[in-house]
Amino acid sequence: MGVENLRDIYQRAMPSIVVGNGNGAETKKRVDLLEEENLRLKELNVAVENLSTNKRTVLKEIAQDAEGLTTEDLKLLKQMALEFAGKKKRTQ
Repeated sequence: MGVENLRDIYQRAMPSIVVGNGNGAETKKRVDLLEEENLRLKELNVAVENLSTNKRTVLKEIAQDAEGLTTEDLKLLKQMALEFAGKKKRTQ
């Protein structure tokens, strides 16, 4: 492979390799947008983790409260949950 072949390959690859157009304004703009998006994603991740923690806490509390329920109590709760789910589906 000669120097001319390497030069040709390099010139064809240059548009894919070069970052920015000399002044870097477009690159900086893109980097800033990516940094903003990254920050929003980090905040969203924290919110999801908080929801997950809250869900575990609520489920643990429900399980503790459910220990003294009778079979009849559980049947009533199931019926209420099914009615609620049916109403919720109709309103959506």
